[in-house]
Amino acid sequence: MVIFHVNQTNMKVELNSENIQKIFDISIVLSKVLEHVFDENRGIVLDVPTEIKSFSDTKKIVVYKKDGAIQISSIDKDIKEGTLIEL
Repeated sequence: MVIFHVNQTNMKVELNSENIQKIFDISIVLSKVLEHVFDENRGIVLDVPTEIKSFSDTKKIVVYKKDGAIQISSIDKDIKEGTLIEL
């Protein structure tokens, strides 16, 4: 059973109270997955899709594990999307 489906070609999601809760729940699940995937102080560089409004001032972010938690930060370096980096 698919609970929620969004991909890079279909990032539009109708925002209503049910979907907002699903998005929140899925973000927690994905954070837990990444906690198991990434080693401490390691992460991946991503280009920021135009649909993401929280990072409208930056073109690249890095998603990484620090102190046992997943963090997202902007990055000013011109690094290819998908590159694994050590912080």
